[in-house]
Amino acid sequence: MRTTLALCLVWFAASSVAAGQPAEPRHVGRDRDLADVELVRSSDEIAVVRVGTGPLETVRRGDFLGRHRAEITEIVGGRMTVIETFTAKDGRPNRAQVIWSDGQRGGRRYVQRLEHGAPAATKPAIKPPGR
Repeated sequence: MRTTLALCLVWFAASSVAAGQPAEPRHVGRDRDLADVELVRSSDEIAVVRVGTGPLETVRRGDFLGRHRAEITEIVGGRMTVIETFTAKDGRPNRAQVIWSDGQRGGRRYVQRLEHGAPAATKPAIKPPGR
């Protein structure tokens, strides 16, 4: 009885360690644009997407989408965020942040030129009341 219990504990520990290891990142929709990706449903850490008219696929943070290998950076309930780096028609590099809401196809794109850095940070001017 003790050996059976010990074997069960060892098996359980081994299976939980194996389950805790991060999976290899997947690349979904290798030959498609991000405009073809539809976020069907998302919850914490897992999202269900459909590329074109293909089957439903589950993705996690760190997986890649589309032909430009856009990396999934955030998945929360109702929203998925992806960062895509690509070359524009003029040959200069760009970065786009694409945000999907549940049920949305294509997402909203926010494009940033890589040669332009972030705007300089400024301290907000707050005047305390009564002065």
